Amino acid sequence: VASVAISPDGKHVVTGTYDEVQISKLGSPKPIHVVKHKLGRARCLTFSPDGKQLISGGADGLIRIWNTESAAQVRTLTATTPVPAAAAADAAEPAKPTVTSVAITTDGKRLVSSTNQKKVQIWDLAAAGAAATQPVAVFEHAAAVKSARPSADGSRLATLAADNVIRVYDVATGRELERFESGLPAEQPLLDLAFTPDQE
Repeated sequence: VASVAISPDGKHVVTGTYDEVQISKLGSPKPIHVVKHKLGRARCLTFSPDGKQLISGGADGLIRIWNTESAAQVRTLTATTPVPAAAAADAAEPAKPTVTSVAITTDGKRLVSSTNQKKVQIWDLAAAGAAATQPVAVFEHAAAVKSARPSADGSRLATLAADNVIRVYDVATGRELERFESGLPAEQPLLDLAFTPDQE
């Protein structure tokens, strides 16, 4: 199991494995829905605040949005850039473009994603047409990003990169507000982050 999430009403649990996503009722031994996650394991999962949609981020660099009730896929977002074959061949350990985290603002309007390609993106879930396929904001980092979380009101963005540095941004301006350096070496990586309930 690569990822897990519980629905906002606490009635359902979803798990991501190497090639599928399973949606189950808590306490039930069998899943309600099993959907194939082609080309890459579901590395991260989250529900929309109303529980009607499930968002998965994959090791294929794609974000998939599913209808929770029917398990139908309703949208796909490309969060990473393909690595050219020549560049992959030159790398000692070529990194497969991967979505490392997904999170939704509490109003359900925006999706935040991070990737191992040193980027955090914000997507407008209400957008339509071509605008729906492009992020409304991109935050570049110096290292692969492991996790990104919006504050409750969506005004701030906290990110954690592979350099073990946590950064907090003003979403409207893109300005870095704060930086917290753990001082830990790379072999002792931080793995995730979250805002406290009081948002402080």
